[in-house]
Amino acid sequence: MHRAALVSTGLFLVLLTFVFFDATADLWPAIGVQADACAYAHTMSGEAKTEYTNAIKKAYKITCKTANTPVVRVNVEGLRMALSPDQALYAVVAMFAGLGGALQSLRGLFFVTPGKGQGADSIAWALIRPFAAIALALIAYVCVRALFLPAGNLSSTNPYGFLALAALTGLFTDTILRRFKSAGPPFFAKRS
Repeated sequence: MHRAALVSTGLFLVLLTFVFFDATADLWPAIGVQADACAYAHTMSGEAKTEYTNAIKKAYKITCKTANTPVVRVNVEGLRMALSPDQALYAVVAMFAGLGGALQSLRGLFFVTPGKGQGADSIAWALIRPFAAIALALIAYVCVRALFLPAGNLSSTNPYGFLALAALTGLFTDTILRRFKSAGPPFFAKRS
């Protein structure tokens, strides 16, 4: 394998890791800010509460009523968006999975298993792994979300369990895909 291909792939993965991390930092207020702001609003009463809720509605587009979905303005990599907590958590789960996949790819590129060489297929897989991790983590997130929070409001839900699951999915993408491959033949075998 050419050293230039290895170094350029490594640099791309490091850049991708920083992009995932920065996007996560940009999206984070959409998950936590509305819960804190609305919790504070519920401790107030009278004119002060009305003034405060109007201020956060104008500044952040957060509505603290139970009937409305709170929406927060975020600026992700120069793109201005208004996201609900559900949308933001979905995006942050994808970013954490991408981080896990990119870190696993970097480990695989620069810490080669003894007896195995570095081939062109491993470079291609190192580039694809973060995106495969994102796809797997989003599938896992939707399944876990459907099981445990079917109609829940994420403005009061702790997101750290979802993020840990996403990061672990990214780190163990190879193992998960190998398990799917070994489980596949009994289900997809041709019947005569």
